[in-house]
Amino acid sequence: HPTLKSAYEEELEPFFMRVMLKEEPDGFGILDTPARQEKLLSMLGDDATKAKFLDEWERKPAGGTDRWHALCRHVRSLKNGRLSSALTEIIFTYTYPRLDVNVSKGMNHLLKSPWCVHPKTGRVCVPVAVADCEDFDPSAVPTLRSIADDLDGASGKDISSTRLSAYEAVFDSFLNGMEKSIRAERALEKKASLDF
Repeated sequence: HPTLKSAYEEELEPFFMRVMLKEEPDGFGILDTPARQEKLLSMLGDDATKAKFLDEWERKPAGGTDRWHALCRHVRSLKNGRLSSALTEIIFTYTYPRLDVNVSKGMNHLLKSPWCVHPKTGRVCVPVAVADCEDFDPSAVPTLRSIADDLDGASGKDISSTRLSAYEAVFDSFLNGMEKSIRAERALEKKASLDF
């Protein structure tokens, strides 16, 4: 499909090469450990290729990008359409956004309103400005414990004296924009009704 092809060429493959293959902590390092290598190679569905590269990568240290290029060269040399397609599918698997069914229907998942708390991590669901979403680090959001510590050490006992204050400002900005939009719609409706 043209949309998927465009997404693959313009976004997914470059992201895969730039981030997924890059070593941690700057990237995901998906080919840096034997367990991760085995996971990726299993996706090919070819035991001979999997065994060859697990052995080769164990013997010859190399970066993720070099390992990926070597795998691609080998697969293309086999002239096997199914394996070549598997390379593309691997990139889609690691990079294409998808929703977890349980996140969409489960009441205890974090696809909810701002300020709810994740039951396992204690992290607070916070609003993020669209302009800042690329720089957003989910692991850096406040936890219930950090907010309690902020409140214990603060003179005020409201949200503005905690690490949530920056997120409160984002949420207030969003609400103000919504309010302006609703007022504008109502004004247009009122004007339209007066025109009759």
